[in-house]
Amino acid sequence: MNQWAAARMGFLYPTGSTKWIFGGAMALNIFIFSAAPFLGKAWLSVENGFIENGQAALLLAGFALFMRAVHKLRHELRISAAIMAFACFSMFFREVDFRPFNMPNWAHALTSGPIRDGIFLFLFACLLCVLYVNRKAFCRAFCFTLSYLSMPLYAMAGLIFAAQMVDKGFIVLSDPVFWEELVEMNAFIFLFMTSVRLNEYARDLPERYRHSAVR
Repeated sequence: MNQWAAARMGFLYPTGSTKWIFGGAMALNIFIFSAAPFLGKAWLSVENGFIENGQAALLLAGFALFMRAVHKLRHELRISAAIMAFACFSMFFREVDFRPFNMPNWAHALTSGPIRDGIFLFLFACLLCVLYVNRKAFCRAFCFTLSYLSMPLYAMAGLIFAAQMVDKGFIVLSDPVFWEELVEMNAFIFLFMTSVRLNEYARDLPERYRHSAVR
């Protein structure tokens, strides 16, 4: 028996943390809908506004938890966690506009424009090198999408797709920016949920599975 077999033996019903995160997401959505008539949808969804800052916080938390899983796990699950950490990092830089922040000029140059794109491409190239070196394990890392750990990722992918449909005008709504940002925020909640579940799995996985390679 290996760590993938142990992963597939996980229960499909929600864990305690999943229930708490889902409950928090419901409360947050109710608050936003209740506040929208008073604060205005434009204020909530403006660049570096309430919703976008919430997205950034979720992505940072997800990045930290996925990196923690990278430290605690080995082989295929470590690669899966590293890929998800990179996804959180890249989406954080895509979502956050650093120009309004009081930072030195060199910091603004690093976090905007072509230099930021270059840093992202460099890190992506590093990730590809790591995946190439571990290419056999990388192929098996796709098994992560078949385990109970990654179920929230399917909800995240669906919500990201819906947000893009609103952004591109394929789904026509009043206040499209508000709805796009709100749907993306809920997508990142499911991404954060995945990071929590992976860390729970790493905590509960027996030592003999945590460090064993898949044969």
